Amino acid sequence: MLTDDRPIDHFHINKSDIMHYFHAGSPVLYLVFDPNGTLQKFKLGMDLAKGETPQILPVVTGKLRS
Repeated sequence: MLTDDRPIDHFHINKSDIMHYFHAGSPVLYLVFDPNGTLQKFKLGMDLAKGETPQILPVVTGKLRS
């Protein structure tokens, strides 16, 4: 979980599928690398007009993400 004390997470690989939700606060930039090294960027937030999304569904197992 990102907090004011820990606003940056580190790249990691999940062992199972996982869904990420935006709950409150400032938007969050979410980076996902697929196994071929292609970078995908998502902005978790509630302002759909600015291209933000309230959830990432699904984030596939085996992708590097932060």
